[in-house]
Amino acid sequence: MVSRLPALLLLVASLALVACGGDEAGTPGATPTASAQATATGTGPSPALAPEPPEHSEPPEPSGPVASTYYTPTEDLPVVRFTRADGGTADLSVEAPPTSEYTIGLSGREHLDGRGMVFYYPDASGGPGFWMRNTHIDLDIAFVDGEGRIIAIRQMEAESEEIHHPGAPYLAGIEAPLDWYAVNGLAEGDRAEFLFDPLDYLE
Repeated sequence: MVSRLPALLLLVASLALVACGGDEAGTPGATPTASAQATATGTGPSPALAPEPPEHSEPPEPSGPVASTYYTPTEDLPVVRFTRADGGTADLSVEAPPTSEYTIGLSGREHLDGRGMVFYYPDASGGPGFWMRNTHIDLDIAFVDGEGRIIAIRQMEAESEEIHHPGAPYLAGIEAPLDWYAVNGLAEGDRAEFLFDPLDYLE
């Protein structure tokens, strides 16, 4: 009886590990390790199964009114390419809403998932300032002049009614997730190129 006790304890511990179903990082529902499978079932490790590709998921329901571009998958959005002084580039997928939705902008969002939004003023004579009423996430905004240069980058706090403006005429305001410009090494004087015709999106 005493000689069977260690084996019994080992079996109970193995079954507990399989029931938890998590890996070392705490991922729920992860497959038990091969050694745990072998101990619990008495068989060797089975070949690993390739994970199935994730299904395309619809964006979560917003907390308020959103621009119609909210429902466009990120991979289908137009792209702005930024070029740094050192020649490096960074691409940002942007929603390009019709001008009739500029007053909505990115309000109602709980997340951006790496995308941004462009506000385009074809006469490059400037535009209104930007505020964050009903916008629930912090943002960056880059103001681009008629020559395609970034003339200002501002950080905008969620729900704030502070007005952000570059203090000079601009062609476009390009909103992005907070710190996106810094993370990509972009600064005033760097350039922006629209890899699409913004006029196609205006009303």
